[in-house]
Amino acid sequence: VGKTTFIKNLINVEAVAAFQNAITIYIDLGTEAALASGLREYILESISRVLDETYGFDVKSKSAAESIYHEDLKKFATTGLYAEFKESNPDLYQSKRIAFLEDKFAQRDEHLRLALQHVSLGRKKQIVLVLDNTDQRGATTQDEAFIIGQELAHRWSVLVYLPLRPE
Repeated sequence: VGKTTFIKNLINVEAVAAFQNAITIYIDLGTEAALASGLREYILESISRVLDETYGFDVKSKSAAESIYHEDLKKFATTGLYAEFKESNPDLYQSKRIAFLEDKFAQRDEHLRLALQHVSLGRKKQIVLVLDNTDQRGATTQDEAFIIGQELAHRWSVLVYLPLRPE
């Protein structure tokens, strides 16, 4: 049995109950990302897309921003640089509040990390990322995927499955 068959069988048959308690993001690097300009960007965009399409959480939406940055927005409204304008100049305040959120969105990897953390805590589910068929790619791509996977596992608290070809 191949690795892909094993993984899909594990997710869909053998460990269904375990994976029902997880947010599983499956990316097949054997058939995807070959034309992408960068593996890192492709993985980040794929995570964002799966969260939206499969789990109904659009990381780019206003409601996501409001919930992910709830505490930051409370501080912005009470002690932030523009807090005093909330009543006296609401247009300026709203403009600065939007700019504040745009800055958060612009830090794409950090925004996505916080979004995953928010979804994981809110739904009480572990995040599982499968970067399947990495071993079908060249050594450079495997190295890059390994480094990305290592950061996701360490800093983002994501469980990462990443097959690599021994050299």
